[in-house]
Amino acid sequence: MYSVCGVLIVFSTWFIARRKNEFKISLTVTILYLVLIALISSFFTIITGGIIDFFHYKYYEIPDMMNPIKKFTESFVHQRMSLLVSCILAQIPISFLDRLIATFAGFGIYKLSNKFLEK
Repeated sequence: MYSVCGVLIVFSTWFIARRKNEFKISLTVTILYLVLIALISSFFTIITGGIIDFFHYKYYEIPDMMNPIKKFTESFVHQRMSLLVSCILAQIPISFLDRLIATFAGFGIYKLSNKFLEK
């Protein structure tokens, strides 16, 4: 089910990164584009992952070891938030940090591969 998140990440990254020439303007512009990619892809991941988690909590009993953000979700539920909102909010710290690291690491690998393939 979480493959939907991956597909949304790919499409949102492609939508922004398809204009490669704009990444070459300056280092600052490149960093801003990478942060924008991380923000947009994490937004899609947070919403989609939260909805998937909501259905997992609602209809299935998931062991703690299979859901690492279960404690985050439970803490929001204990604050009297709805389960759907709790599932979405619990995704924020993990998904954003993951998207930020993966986006910058992916760009670094892209630049390294271009450097070695040009030779």
